Amino acid sequence: TIELARYAQDHGAAGIVVVPPPYINPPQEAVYEYLKAVCRSVEIPVALYNNPSRVVVNIDPATIVRLADECPNLVADKEAQPNVGQLAYVMEGTGGRLRLLCCDSPAYSLILPTLALGGHGTANVTGNVVPREMAELSKPWRSWEDVERCRRLYFELLPLMEAAYSAINPVAIKAMLRIMGLPAGYCRPPLPDVPPDLFRAMEELIDRFDLKGRYRL
Repeated sequence: TIELARYAQDHGAAGIVVVPPPYINPPQEAVYEYLKAVCRSVEIPVALYNNPSRVVVNIDPATIVRLADECPNLVADKEAQPNVGQLAYVMEGTGGRLRLLCCDSPAYSLILPTLALGGHGTANVTGNVVPREMAELSKPWRSWEDVERCRRLYFELLPLMEAAYSAINPVAIKAMLRIMGLPAGYCRPPLPDVPPDLFRAMEELIDRFDLKGRYRL
């Protein structure tokens, strides 16, 4: 990971996103030391991606706060787990210095709580098909009008978010992009394509939102 991080830096990357090593489920202190070593190996900004359902291990909020204190180039934390209390711990523990982002999975429903806690936005899947709308949804709150706008947009876009997560990522979003006429291709085995009934439902949803017309495709 350090070799790849340095390679990215040497070839002009603006920053890197790091996860704990998947599958092996290391203890928390080992996660801390690993992520600290990666952060200290480069000068470019580093973001954490905490996705325990994919990599098996959670980055505890206390670990994230320690890393933020020890590594000045750690600038962001993307959370993809359902514990809102963990987000609150990170926000309070870092004094808001660490930019807090979340995924847009409807099963976790993190967008509104993240922004309510003072978070900075989302790093999302659904933005592949509605980038302008998801960018608008992801804006930090500065006023009550922002809250109302975000809530309205959330419910408006919820069917698209549900479709984007209706099969394991990136299977569903690739299917939606193909329906829109974009060259998304297919996933390699063992990931299967979406079943025909789900594909038809996606077609109807994309027609209902007029995404091809909206984005001139």
